[in-house]
Amino acid sequence: MVPAGPGEHGDLDDRRQRRDQRGRHLLRQVRLSRIERIAAAHDVVIANIAHAGDGNLHPLIIAPVGDDAAKARAKAAFDEIVDGCRELGGTVTGEHGVGLLKLPGAAAELSPRVVAMHRAIKNALDPAGILNPGKAFPTGDAS
Repeated sequence: MVPAGPGEHGDLDDRRQRRDQRGRHLLRQVRLSRIERIAAAHDVVIANIAHAGDGNLHPLIIAPVGDDAAKARAKAAFDEIVDGCRELGGTVTGEHGVGLLKLPGAAAELSPRVVAMHRAIKNALDPAGILNPGKAFPTGDAS
């Protein structure tokens, strides 16, 4: 007997695919509605840019240049979005590194062992430490 491959179960595969798509759509809606509530709570404007198929969101928080109060509200909103992402089982980063704003979220998400692994790779590729010094890894206890 040959094991069935993808799509060989007809209606069952179609139903599973539709269910998975509905689940991903619902999760995107939950994330987007949460971001909208965060924007309102912090009195900031948040535009959402996303990868079309995988649910990867990139909230863009807009604050006027020179408005320190707006900048502080934007940072608080950003931190709440990162925390919410992790609460929903997401990750601070996926296919690339994190920026300075995401370092605290990465510190909360990544174990010291994982950070050490990343540092070992970085040190192997950049032994002189000249590529983005001090900006690649969270500091402190990541547990």
